[in-house]
Amino acid sequence: THNAAGSPTIYSLQGTGVEPGFGISPASLDFGSVIVGTNSILPVTITNTGTSDLVMSNIISSDVHYTFAPNTFPITIGSGLNQVINVTFAPTASGLVTGNLTITHNATGSPTVYSLQGTGVEATFSIAPPNLNFGNVVLGSNATLQATVSNPGTSNLVISNLTSSNIQYTFTPNVFPVTILPGGNQVFDVTYTPTTLGLSTADLTFTHNATGSPTVYSLQGTGVEATFAIAPPNLNFGN
Repeated sequence: THNAAGSPTIYSLQGTGVEPGFGISPASLDFGSVIVGTNSILPVTITNTGTSDLVMSNIISSDVHYTFAPNTFPITIGSGLNQVINVTFAPTASGLVTGNLTITHNATGSPTVYSLQGTGVEATFSIAPPNLNFGNVVLGSNATLQATVSNPGTSNLVISNLTSSNIQYTFTPNVFPVTILPGGNQVFDVTYTPTTLGLSTADLTFTHNATGSPTVYSLQGTGVEATFAIAPPNLNFGN
């Protein structure tokens, strides 16, 4: 409105309101069972469902067992585009571990809290008897005893290798890996074939995925010579 001819003057304006949109898939992450001391990685896809740039300014994990990458911010996602976040679960103990990712962004509903869960499980290595003693074994012959490896844990026990420190001691099975299910066992036949007289000791070294690997298992046996004795010294049948 003014004092010149033609007042008031009508002046036209226009503009379009735009906003980012935040979408995430899957709705949550469940890593299932993961062996303690290892890790599992699952992807999360964040999509910009809006009409302007989606800017993620930060992500925070509520639990140290869960990490993510990329982890440098801000991350800008154009309209209709997406960004994959790789989430890693690395359990340090057995049991269920829950957590959240808190994602701060410039779309409606920020921050977004994203649920995570996974279960740490572990294999357990147990062997019986505690060692093997073959006693006396005649040179040129052999003796076989059994050692039973059990897995009382909650995940598969994987024996990746087994070695003997003395060639006089061999074992079967001898093809690896050997997998023992939770609650299961595997019998190893250990054979002592002495080639020298006297006491021979050895170790079997089991390499596996349970706590305490490798496990060293003791063996011993004594090589002896065959001897001949007869009694009585002779026979006299008389008349």
